[in-house]
Amino acid sequence: MVEAQHQEAIEQVILNLKAQVAGLNQQIEVLSKLLEVKHEDVNIDDVPGQLKRAATEVMNNDHLKMILVRGENYEFRERLINQAFDTGVTIIEVEQFMEDYEAGQRGGQVGAQKFKDRYDDYDVLVIENLEQLAGDRAKLQEELFDRVYARSHAGKLTVLSGNAAFIIGGESEEYLQMLSLGKNIFVG
Repeated sequence: MVEAQHQEAIEQVILNLKAQVAGLNQQIEVLSKLLEVKHEDVNIDDVPGQLKRAATEVMNNDHLKMILVRGENYEFRERLINQAFDTGVTIIEVEQFMEDYEAGQRGGQVGAQKFKDRYDDYDVLVIENLEQLAGDRAKLQEELFDRVYARSHAGKLTVLSGNAAFIIGGESEEYLQMLSLGKNIFVG
């Protein structure tokens, strides 16, 4: 009798674990669809050329005018981005973006508008070290989302650059959706 109860308890634990695994598989499937990215195979000798071609491609479509550049080495990413674009590139660290956003918020409506105008004015805006915006930073992610869309509607290119850890959990759904729409280039 005790053995039958023990067997029932084990079977119940197994059923619970199977249900949890099924739930996790479902979450993985949803995230995979959400984050389905478009890859471009990278010839390491021609990354600047590939960035130029990607920029031309995204600028000629009616969708989001954004490129995601992923690679572990900051200096390497920055050098490749500078080589890829002839003029008009403004590189801003994500920390500066966060500080400017917070200062704009402290400045009320006028400060918030100055922040938006500043970031929407650059011809080609590169926001570097994007991985530092990962996690539970919904307001900052939403503002970046808004700036990328505003810039896209104005016909301006935004390049988001960082290591591969753009997503660590806790990001807003809008932020994840925005990242899934960009043209991805991996630079090793």
